[in-house]
Order: sequence, then structure tokens, then C-alpha cells
Amino acid sequence: MSGGRHGRFPDGFPCCSGPFLRDPVAARASGHPSGRSISKGMIEAFSAVVPVFLLIGLGVCLDIFRALPENAHQTMSLYVLNVALPLLLFQIMATAPLASFAHPRFWLGVIAAQFLIYGACYAADRILARHNSATATVTALGGCFCNAAFVGIPVITSALPGNAEALFVAGLFTITPNLLFVVGQVQLAAHDPSRSMPQGRKAVLLHVLRYSLLYNAVFWGMAGGVLVSALGLGLWDPLNRAAELVGHTAAPCMLVTLGLTLRERLAVVLRHAGRHALLRQTALQVCKLVVQPLVCWAILAALGVEGLWLAVSVIMAASGSALVVPVLADVHHAGPEEATLTALVSNGLSLFSLSFFIWMMRLLGHI
Repeated sequence: MSGGRHGRFPDGFPCCSGPFLRDPVAARASGHPSGRSISKGMIEAFSAVVPVFLLIGLGVCLDIFRALPENAHQTMSLYVLNVALPLLLFQIMATAPLASFAHPRFWLGVIAAQFLIYGACYAADRILARHNSATATVTALGGCFCNAAFVGIPVITSALPGNAEALFVAGLFTITPNLLFVVGQVQLAAHDPSRSMPQGRKAVLLHVLRYSLLYNAVFWGMAGGVLVSALGLGLWDPLNRAAELVGHTAAPCMLVTLGLTLRERLAVVLRHAGRHALLRQTALQVCKLVVQPLVCWAILAALGVEGLWLAVSVIMAASGSALVVPVLADVHHAGPEEATLTALVSNGLSLFSLSFFIWMMRLLGHI
């Protein structure tokens, strides 16, 4: 497949040059000069993340001045989740060589890191805080469920513009939190007496899987792209370009949508959050923004994953808590106020965690 900056993979893509990535020496040679100052590196990393938060700020301004209709955020969210993001991931997957999906060490490392943090947070909340299973599940999701789609992908796009391989790895990473989503939904549904669900964990699991997959446009977009790649069909160039154009509206729309709802979510948190939440929030933020990316880094490195695949995974893991967690908490009456606080604070602080890990990956020559 020919190289290029838009939707094509370079000749050095891992499926063509080895089991995982380009030669580590070549990867380091393509990075920044080793002698640059630490301060300059930090500024460059920070500058790569700032545009993401400026777009969130734009959404806040649009909300303050009522520049869009009242339900604009709902329309934009539906557009992103049902059209733009599925097309983006479809186009990325369809133009990727099939062999590039077969990286068991990447999958194992990324998934293991997330479930390790999930288990630790769940156990700590049950044992130390003595919360029930539903509340502990929400706490665990808040501590490990990455905001991969709404913040992670835009950050990768900003930090590594035009890098098709980086966007491909980011796209693969967005699959993995869905496993946590299914596990969390099953646990919450099984302990929520107010909801009409099938009896038994197996029945609940099948119910959740059916609705999570059948009505998940993002899943079908990725699955369709993988199928096109597997069949070797390729994409008709005008269709490829059209999908790319629509897909690349996903990132800015995601971020503006976050800004449009930020004031409302913050108001809810300030009305209900108590002082007792400070210690728990501190622990959760450290776990999500510091411990999880470090654990992801350690596991992937131990498995022999390096270069861009390692860097993108660690950066994605350093994003804040996904905004779907407060939604799940609200639906199942499992502490939605604290879940909202976790999501808002972690996404705000992720400006610094993302900047730091981008800087670290550049300093070490992984990107």
C-alpha cells in the first residue's frame, strides 16, 4: 500500500517491517533532537494538547452566549457517535493492512492495564469505603475508563498531525474500554432492582452485549472497516476521501460538545458534592491520570511493545475519565454526582497528564 499523510500507511508500518514496529533505532532517529532543552520539550508537548482544550472552551463560550439552539449538544453528540466517529474509524481500519491488527502483545497489555486498575479501584472502594457493589463499580470505572474517543483521539491528532499509523493505534485503543463498559453494565444491572433486566448474570451479560453491539454505530464502523481490509477490497478513492473528510469532523465536534455541556454538569456537581469527596477524588485522579498510564507503560514495555504503539497507548491512557460513566451512574442510581465530579476534574487535569506523557514519549524517542 502506498505511503502518504492522509489515510495511507507508510512503508515502515509494522506489518511490513517486523512483529510490532519499525526498528527502535529508526524510531528514535525520526524523533526530536536528543539535545533539546527539557523546557522546550515541555512547551511543545503542552502546545500539542492546548488546542484540544481551546475547542472545549469554544463550546463553553457558545453555551454562555446561547449561540446555538438549546438541544445542539444532543444533536452534535448523535452526529459524532452515529456518523463522524464511525466513519473515521471505518476509514482508518479499511485502509490498514490486515496483518496490522494481529498484535496480541498490544491487546494484552492495554486490556490488562485497564482491568488491573479496575479491579484495584473496585476492591479499594468495597474494602476501605465499604460501598455497595454498584457504587464501587462506578468508582472503578471512573478510575480506569479512558476518555479515548472524545479526548484521546483529538490529542493524538493534534500531537502527531497526519500520522496515519498513530491514528490507527488510537483507533484500536478505543475498542478496549468497551470491554470495561460491558463488564460495568453487567455489574450495575445485576445490582439495580429498579430496572427490568433478565435474571442471572449470564442473561444480563447477553442482554447487555446484544444492545451494546446491535445499536453501537462505532462498533459497526470499526467492524466494517476490518471486513473491508480482510477481504482486500480497498476503498474507492472518492469514497475514501469523503469518509476521511466527514471522519475528521469528529474530533472538533466532540470537543465543542463537551464544552456545551460543561457548565450544566459543573453546576450539578457543585450542588451535590460534599467535602468528604476531596480525599476520594484525589486518590481517583492520581489513579486515573498517573498510575494507569504508568501501569500501561510498564506492562507494554515488559511485553516488548515499543515505539509509536507504546507511546500512543500510554498517551491515550493518560486521558481523563469517560463521560459515559456519569451517565451509567445516573441510570443505575449509583452516585452520579460523584461520578460527574470525577469525570470533570480528571478531564480538566488531563491537560497536564497528557502534556507530560507526550513530552516523555518524545524525550525517549518513541514519537
